Amino acid sequence: MKRGHSTFLTAVLVAAFALAACDRPASNKASEAGGPPAGGWPQATDGKLDQKMCGLLTAADYAKYGHTLLPKAGGDDSGKSGGNTVSCLYMTGDEFALNLQPTAEGAKLLFQRERDDHVARMKAESHKSQLAEDVVPGADESWFDLSVLGTDKYPEYEVRARRGALLMMLRLSTGSDKDAKDPKEALVGLAGLVLERAPELGKKDTGTLRKVKYVVTGTAKAKSIRYYDPSTGKNVEVGASPLPWTVEIALASEGKNPVLLDLTATADPGTAYVGCGILIDGKPFKEQKAALGLAFCSGQYAETS
Repeated sequence: MKRGHSTFLTAVLVAAFALAACDRPASNKASEAGGPPAGGWPQATDGKLDQKMCGLLTAADYAKYGHTLLPKAGGDDSGKSGGNTVSCLYMTGDEFALNLQPTAEGAKLLFQRERDDHVARMKAESHKSQLAEDVVPGADESWFDLSVLGTDKYPEYEVRARRGALLMMLRLSTGSDKDAKDPKEALVGLAGLVLERAPELGKKDTGTLRKVKYVVTGTAKAKSIRYYDPSTGKNVEVGASPLPWTVEIALASEGKNPVLLDLTATADPGTAYVGCGILIDGKPFKEQKAALGLAFCSGQYAETS
């Protein structure tokens, strides 16, 4: 590369980092050194998370593990889905996210589903897993592994943890860190700092867990029943069953993100009548009156707030 081109490229990079630095929130000397900002570590307000909670972790915290945390990428996406969430995405792909469910039971359902989805994706995409569980002190459950978003050349790692109704995710990209420490040590340490700095977050339920009830009715019996379980993200085959038939499923909070609810039943014999219904917290959501041979109830449910 010619010297003139090299000088120009250097100037462009310096200017880019200078502009990015202008977007950084003001901080005091204590927070720059890794201590709490003026007023203390940011906490939830009336049980609601907000973007200021990205400040629970500082660049100094990452630096202790040999990692450079660049400025945030993009705007404030927290709560855009209507859920009680905070999402902090940084340049190079580092990410820190919090999700506060109304109940610990709902958080446990989501934690297990996300773990199962991760394991399935790692297997499907032929990634070599480094899965380790119960790694974060102070959490009720946690796991660490390679992230499916990384590559062999530029690996990324993630840790997920649950404490009561609180869910936390940290993703770390270490491709450019020459002095980076073990990513597991870094992520576990950072997750532990979040739990220490927000000591009460997630320890108490702030609401109730919604319940979905699937119902099949008819004049004879069902030859087959098939429904989608939103708590696991899987379809369930029931097979032959006497009528009426019901099943109730806990529904974690997804905010305004739509959740599929789906139920199909066939009658035995096929000339019999069969109907179906879906209720949420006892209130009708979808219904099909008894029809000849087949019943189908389906819809996308989303919370209004």
